[in-house]
Amino acid sequence: MMGDEDSIEAARTNEAAFSDVRVSHFWDPERLLGGLVAKTLLLKKTAWDIYMLYDRGILWEGATFPQPFFWMAQLPSEWGLPMEKFLDPGSLAQTVSRLTGKADGRSAVDARLHFHLRGLIEMM
Repeated sequence: MMGDEDSIEAARTNEAAFSDVRVSHFWDPERLLGGLVAKTLLLKKTAWDIYMLYDRGILWEGATFPQPFFWMAQLPSEWGLPMEKFLDPGSLAQTVSRLTGKADGRSAVDARLHFHLRGLIEMM
């Protein structure tokens, strides 16, 4: 979540609504992580709801993220998001399927878990 209503309480509420042993939740009150992601992806403002995919063996060294080989986001156009990078859940699932070697996007991605879009997009 990102917005004027962003707070530790709101983060805890979202965490409770989206709980799984495979998921870790963090709250960044200074929005430092979103700033680093925005810098890596050449966005104009703090990034959130970003899906970045990396090849195996990529080392995260230094003060910034490595450039992902594939990424998508659901951000307003004012952030400088190229239209082809706007989230397309089907395309993201297909790319994850290719990476994992699994033919079915649902099993590769676990749509409800990894595409938590707060009910905005129903996948597959």
